[in-house]
Amino acid sequence: MNGMIDNITLGILLLWIATTISFLYLLKKRKEEYNNTIAKINKGKKRLHHRTKNSMQVMISLLDMQAFKTDNPHYQKVFSAHVDRLKSMSILYDYLYMQLEHENINTKPILQEIIESLQKSTSNTIKSDIDDTIVLNMQKVTTIALILNESLANAIKYAYKEEDGKIEVNFKELEQHYSFSIIDKGIGFDTQNSSKTLGLKLIASLVQSLPNSTLEILSNKENSGTQILITFEREHK
Repeated sequence: MNGMIDNITLGILLLWIATTISFLYLLKKRKEEYNNTIAKINKGKKRLHHRTKNSMQVMISLLDMQAFKTDNPHYQKVFSAHVDRLKSMSILYDYLYMQLEHENINTKPILQEIIESLQKSTSNTIKSDIDDTIVLNMQKVTTIALILNESLANAIKYAYKEEDGKIEVNFKELEQHYSFSIIDKGIGFDTQNSSKTLGLKLIASLVQSLPNSTLEILSNKENSGTQILITFEREHK
């Protein structure tokens, strides 16, 4: 009787061991399949990344060539503005690609990189005061970066008759909201007659995508400079 019980116990134990081994084998296979799938996805992401970067570089080169070919100052400025936008988008794309695994992103490094890139194209001095604690989701970071690029590019091109001025960029985290501003002390402009320009329309459209946002543009033609003041609701953690 004891022998029969021992045999049954042994049989159950062997069955349990076989089942466990089978389960571990299947788990290993699933893990290998999962790893292969992840590897394929990562390979596809890298391939897409390089193609996107190459496409951006091709577009930048084509616009540079068109700007070089034309003698019309107006079209040279148009092509130059588009090149600046694409360069900043390329910087932004690189940074966001490196941060794909993160839901929220520290805003300061990408804004500083855009500022440094645009600083190379002007002898105006760009000063920045950006809180290093501002962490936003990818969509908001993209919006802020594009607003910064457009505002700075406009200030560099139009604020000063001679390139010896100063441009300030401020991004502060307050109790209930964020405050974002781009300020110069240049020649100013008539906001009533310039409200339909592409740059201001683009800025206004981008600001609208931020939560509970406000946009105020203060400027005139009496050398008092231009202030672009933006506020939007703070993300509470």
